[in-house]
Amino acid sequence: MNWQNISWERSGDPLLHAHTHGQGWAEVMLYTPHVIRVDGDWKMWYIGSSGESRGSDFDLGFARSPDGLNWQPHSGNPIATPRDIPWGAGWQTPCVLFDEQEGVYKMWFASRTMIKHDASGGCVALETALGYAQSDDGLSWSVHPEPVYDSARRPWVTKQPDGTYRMWMGSRPSTESKWDDIYRNIYEFRSPDGIDWKRSEAPSVTADETVRSCVYPCVYQESRGFLMLYGCHVDGGRFEIFHATSDDGSEWITHHEEPFFAASGDVDRFDGRYTSTPCMIKDGDRYLLYYSGRPMQNEYRLPDGSLVADSAGVYCGIGVAVGKETHAASDFG
Repeated sequence: MNWQNISWERSGDPLLHAHTHGQGWAEVMLYTPHVIRVDGDWKMWYIGSSGESRGSDFDLGFARSPDGLNWQPHSGNPIATPRDIPWGAGWQTPCVLFDEQEGVYKMWFASRTMIKHDASGGCVALETALGYAQSDDGLSWSVHPEPVYDSARRPWVTKQPDGTYRMWMGSRPSTESKWDDIYRNIYEFRSPDGIDWKRSEAPSVTADETVRSCVYPCVYQESRGFLMLYGCHVDGGRFEIFHATSDDGSEWITHHEEPFFAASGDVDRFDGRYTSTPCMIKDGDRYLLYYSGRPMQNEYRLPDGSLVADSAGVYCGIGVAVGKETHAASDFG
């Protein structure tokens, strides 16, 4: 199947941007969208911060939309802060589903459990674990008291028809592997209840000679098969969305010849350097691809007016691209 037969039109402006969304809790960073529809209501959970880009004070925000394109941030944002996580430091990469059978929202997310720096301030070790939370309304969350998996980077969870759960997530191969191997390996997981997880022996997708990382999976399923989108570091300091395909969601074929959705390369756009943390859903005859962006600029300003820098830029906005198939579905072979 050739998913690159989808033609994408990138939004002119970000849906939400740290500098313009009008809420002080996320004046510096705003990113990692997860979007679902419940009874026709479009809902987005995302992460924001007004601190330094490599800190841990990442809060959880919420927004609504009537059409998936025009979004209004919740007036009570942030809906959760690091103080709400009993075991971790900061919210990262929320994945939310509404369980229709149980009538509750369920969230899986990553949170930092350990970090070490060298004498110059560089990161030499970092651990993030998988958390779980539950909510009646999607706004007030009860967080599970302990991590539910000890090595986690951006979970993507689906509930199966038999009531069990399936997840794809970045994870270190073993406790002996290097700490940053979590950015190069995406695994499949299974669970009877969404809390106790068993990981596949081999990764579904790994980095190779073309892409130096594979992280932030999004898995989309149609009758023709599975599509996994994920972010990859590539030459030139860019980070772009690539893809893999599968008939069953377990055995994957990677397509690293070219990006699925590249950074814009525009010095004036929020996504000039990075397109990351994809979230794709289908709405009628169109696909909506939500993503995080980083601009070309390294410098950014904190709320106190001080100017600081991040060599990779800062995640400052959430964008969307609208996709239409250029060939009929029967043409996908």
